[in-house]
Amino acid sequence: MAIKINNSLINGIPKVGTDGLSCSIDDNNLDNVLDTGFYYGNRMTNGPKEVSSSNNCFGFLIVISHNVSKNYCVQVLFTQGNNANIYLRQKNNTWTSWYKINTTLSS
Repeated sequence: MAIKINNSLINGIPKVGTDGLSCSIDDNNLDNVLDTGFYYGNRMTNGPKEVSSSNNCFGFLIVISHNVSKNYCVQVLFTQGNNANIYLRQKNNTWTSWYKINTTLSS
């Protein structure tokens, strides 16, 4: 499944990180972000329940995909705002629940 990144669709090798910057994935379903790369987004769906109950999850995402089929991958999400945290989940054909790996980020 393709995801929409900066008004273009990406299949296969993503245009992510070529300039050293993360790529916008606003309004995307996190279940479909499977290409290895660095992303940021707002209004992302299927984020951790405590931060996306209104489908308004926002923050930075790192994805590491194991192979071309993308059946195995890991997502690390750094949420932003007043309740900033770090979350981790993995996919082994199906996604696990989000696991909070840090309770509070401080500046």
